[in-house]
Amino acid sequence: MILGIGADMVSISEIKRLLEEPSGAFARRTFTEREREQAGWAGPDAVTDACASRLAGTFAAKEATFKAVAQPFDLRLVEVPRADTGAPYIETTGPLEPVLAAAGVTALHLSITNEAGLAVAMVLAEG
Repeated sequence: MILGIGADMVSISEIKRLLEEPSGAFARRTFTEREREQAGWAGPDAVTDACASRLAGTFAAKEATFKAVAQPFDLRLVEVPRADTGAPYIETTGPLEPVLAAAGVTALHLSITNEAGLAVAMVLAEG
């Protein structure tokens, strides 16, 4: 049964601007170490367009997950790694697991697309 659907859209250039802040605080407080590594973020002085595009999609996925689950929680609990194939997925074990259990969510399905300077993510919560 579908419990919720979430969608989010972000500007890739805005995420890139935030990733380039000299302190690197946005990247460190928003993305997990694994997400930053998989996107190729090496610090605020070396943000490539590909890195910004990938992390913009990850950010949109975090927001879309929050909307799909419809429970208050810290977005930092959502981790969006990439499988060996490159496909993104939402890590449902670890810190997010109790939130999903409380909401009755047994699976999350994710789709991310980047086009025309925007990153869009859709999440379907199943229970």
